[in-house]
Amino acid sequence: MMKNYLMSVMMMLSLSTLCGAEPERATFGVVGGELSPALRVYTGVEQGVPVRAVWPGSPAELAGVKSGDVILKLDGVTIKDKAAMAAFLLQRKVGDEVRATLSFGGKIREVVVKLLPRPTQLPDVHHSAEAAVGGDRMHRPMAVSEEIRRQFRERRRNICRHFATLPESFDAPGVTEELQAIRDLARDANPGGSGWMVGRAGVSAVQFRDAEGILLLRGAHNLLTLEVYSSEGKLLLRRGLNNPDEWKSLPVEVLKRLQKL
Repeated sequence: MMKNYLMSVMMMLSLSTLCGAEPERATFGVVGGELSPALRVYTGVEQGVPVRAVWPGSPAELAGVKSGDVILKLDGVTIKDKAAMAAFLLQRKVGDEVRATLSFGGKIREVVVKLLPRPTQLPDVHHSAEAAVGGDRMHRPMAVSEEIRRQFRERRRNICRHFATLPESFDAPGVTEELQAIRDLARDANPGGSGWMVGRAGVSAVQFRDAEGILLLRGAHNLLTLEVYSSEGKLLLRRGLNNPDEWKSLPVEVLKRLQKL
C-alpha cells in the first residue's frame, strides 16, 4: 500500500511539473524573413535576419529597430537565420537586455533591446506604420537600374505636385495612375520575384516621411486612401481621397504636411 502511495505521489509530482505554469516566453518583437540571393546583393549582407515588420509596442520598436534592418548579431553571437535567432531567444528570459547589431543601407549600428513577455495575441503588424513602411524601406527591387530609379523619383514628385493643389482641387485619377506606374516599375525591375509594393493585383502604396511621422498613400482598385502615422508609429488618421467631400475634410495640419512634401 505504501508503495502504491509513493508511486501516486511521484506521478502527481511529475504531472505538476509537466502541467505547471510554463515560464514566460521572452519576445524580441519582429517579423523576420530570409535573405534571398537578390536581397544579399541589395543589402551587402551574406547572413542575418531581415526585419520585415516590427510589432507595435514591442521591445524591438522601443529600441528603435526598423523594418528593413538586418539583424546580424545578438550579444555578439552571429545570427545566420531565423532558426538561429529563435534558438538564441529560447536561452533568454523576460527582462534580459540583448545587444543587437543591425545593418541598414550599408551602415552598422547597435541597439539594446529589453525583452518583454510574449503577448497572448500577436499584434496586427499590418496596422503599424513600420509594417507599411516595410514595403517602401525594404522590399524594393534588388537590382534597379538608374533609369528606373529616375522614373520612380519623378512619379513621387508628380504625386507631391498633386498634393500641392489641396484642398481646392485634387486629381485622384491622376494620382492613381502614378501609383500604378510605380507598381509597374517595381514589377519590371524584379520580374518573377515577390516584388516591392506589388502586393495584390491592383494595389500599390508609397510612403512619405517628415519630422512629424509618416504619410502613407495607398491605391487599391482605383480608390485612394491616406493613412497618417505619428513618429511613434501610431495610426492617427485613415481617410479616402476620392471626392471633394473627402479631401476637403482633411485636418488642416495634415493638409499643411501634404503641401510641404
